Amino acid sequence: MKRAIALTVAVVAGLGAVGFSISASASTARPKAVVGHIISAWPNDVSMGGTGGYIVWSNGKVVTIDGAPFYGSFNIPTNNVVGFAENGMENGYWVVTSTGAIYGTHGVCSSGETLQGPHVLLRPGERVVGAISSSGSLKDFALVTNVGRTFDYSCNFNF
Repeated sequence: MKRAIALTVAVVAGLGAVGFSISASASTARPKAVVGHIISAWPNDVSMGGTGGYIVWSNGKVVTIDGAPFYGSFNIPTNNVVGFAENGMENGYWVVTSTGAIYGTHGVCSSGETLQGPHVLLRPGERVVGAISSSGSLKDFALVTNVGRTFDYSCNFNF
């Protein structure tokens, strides 16, 4: 059963009233907007002389503070970003989702390099909970799951 909602708007202009009607069906409800929330804040890599930091939202929005370089935000419709990893060379960053999807800014890997690592196959009940930057290399990071498994990634040349 459809219920129609009618709205009549009358505008009184100098010569009289003009009216129009808008109707909507209860069965055509609008989808709810996905509202992001802040997941965390990360410092800019101070070992490379960086200042400031990054605030990352669950929908992929990245906000820089106090002079940290901005390389862009991401539009993640699933609203499930859980981690952030900065490239220590200061030319980009990655965000990761709870399902293991990785989004990187343009130029995050140097020219001629691509991000390489395993395909994430999560077990039942397992989810990615974050990303950590490696202290051993300036271009590596790992995804970490709620059961303690890690998946390592790095920028490498394709030969």
